Parts: sequence; structure tokens; C-alpha cells
Amino acid sequence: MAGPLVAVVQDDGTLQWLLREALEEAGYRARVWPTGDGAYPDFRASPPALALLDIRLERPDAGWELLQQLRADPATAGIPVLVTTADGAFLRERAGEARALGAEVLALPFDLDDLLAAVRRLAGPPGAAPGA
Repeated sequence: MAGPLVAVVQDDGTLQWLLREALEEAGYRARVWPTGDGAYPDFRASPPALALLDIRLERPDAGWELLQQLRADPATAGIPVLVTTADGAFLRERAGEARALGAEVLALPFDLDDLLAAVRRLAGPPGAAPGA
């Protein structure tokens, strides 16, 4: 059985590939969105078990805007979000705000074991029914 869907919102092609491979090898389904603009309507129509969100996307605040949009909409407010970023300034200045919006924050570079542990905690085990 396919595991829970993990949405990867990431504009870096190498990280897209790495994250998809790691998630699928761990038993999750993974879908990639290269921009924040295209992700929101899809999340609203079919909420993923978890969103891995690069806070810095096609525009400096695109990931932040997506997080705020998700939290403002009752249809998407409950989606767990794991914010990833290599932006040290964001971590210093806005990580607390992201956490206040219910997102966890994982700094790049990260260890894949740490990422997968966070995914299991937030999305459920890979053998869980989709949407569970």
C-alpha cells in the first residue's frame, strides 16, 4: 500500500530529486511543486499528509505567503508543515513566527535521518493509509 502523500514545495531541482527519492524509498508518496503559486489550489483540492515547504521560492516571500495562505483557509489549516531553509536570516528573524503558525522548521543542510524522523512524526508512518 502506498504511504501518506508528502508535498514537496521546492524550487531547487537537486533538492526536489533528493527529497522525492528519500521519501519514496522510506515508503511515502511524494509530489513536487517547484513554486508556491501552484501548490495552494492543489493542497485545497486534495490535502497532503505533510507539506515540506522551502520558505524561499520563486520570490523571497513566496514560501511565507503560502504558509500564511494555508493557515488562513479552514480547508488547509490542519496540514502539517515542515519549513526548510538555508536562509540564516529567516531562521533568526522569523522561525518563531513560523512556529506560531504551527509549522516546524528544519535548517539546511539537514541530515536525511532527521528529515525522515520529522516526516514520520508529522505525516505518520509510511504504512499509514493515505490521508491518515
